[in-house]
Amino acid sequence: MNIVKFLATLVFSSIIFSGNCLAEITEIYPKEELEKLKDKDPKLYTEVLEYIEKGYKDPLLKDMKMNPQNYIETGTDYGFANEFIAMKYYIFKPSLEVKQYEPPKYTISVKIIAYNPEENYPEYIKKYSKFANEYGTYEFLYDYDEQKIYIRNADINKEHNWEYIDPKFANVRNEPKSYNLEAAELAFYLAYNKSFFKKPLSKNFKKHIKTGNFKTFADYKK
Repeated sequence: MNIVKFLATLVFSSIIFSGNCLAEITEIYPKEELEKLKDKDPKLYTEVLEYIEKGYKDPLLKDMKMNPQNYIETGTDYGFANEFIAMKYYIFKPSLEVKQYEPPKYTISVKIIAYNPEENYPEYIKKYSKFANEYGTYEFLYDYDEQKIYIRNADINKEHNWEYIDPKFANVRNEPKSYNLEAAELAFYLAYNKSFFKKPLSKNFKKHIKTGNFKTFADYKK
């Protein structure tokens, strides 16, 4: 992968590393590779240390590893002509909240977590900490009689308009509306233990309800 593209994917903090911090990192990660990188590209070496430090202390990622059953898989994003997994998405199950229960209309709120498996990164980066972030809190409005689902991002503006999720986007690779639809189907099922659509649309969701086995963060082979 082009190193410029790699650096563009990282959000670096202005961390000043102490001697103890460096010692802690090099005890966990391959010291030889860090030293090679230090000689080859000092600037990138410093940025990689910042990257490692951020992931090493990431409380969200730690919770995902300690409580994987709380993170239900709901989509995968592929990058660069589908050559690698760029992002995996999860519903944070404890965040699920029914905002409206007025059949045939329902509103459900869930927090979506994005996890970057780093499969697009150089070999020496793959061995380091992986990152997770809160993608956002989303609300889904369901009209059961009409068999329609709408979405809005509650983090941006709670008063903004609902956007219809057209079923034609179901199972379309690298299409955000496809992830949204799958998340909406999953959220409804988690809330009411039944499918919203009379015939489920998302392939992964179909597998979920057929087997009764919802994939969690523990199922992803890191």
